Amino acid sequence: MWNLIECPHYVQSNQCTCILVYDSFTEADINFLMKTALSKIAFLPFGLLMDLWRWGVFDGSIPDTKFNAEWWKLRYIIFFYIS
Repeated sequence: MWNLIECPHYVQSNQCTCILVYDSFTEADINFLMKTALSKIAFLPFGLLMDLWRWGVFDGSIPDTKFNAEWWKLRYIIFFYIS
């Protein structure tokens, strides 16, 4: 239900002006898209890091004794190239 209330189209179609009030529909769309981008796109580098590390663990290329060291090595590689 929370996602529906956040969506400006839902708010406007159901006259839920008590929840969110927008001056213009375009501004509401931009705000909604920015909030979605910041909450979902920011997770992508961390998700990539988790997937790469897990694949290394499951295929055996990362030994049990180097779990932590490989995590930090991958983290440095991914976040160094992104920034």
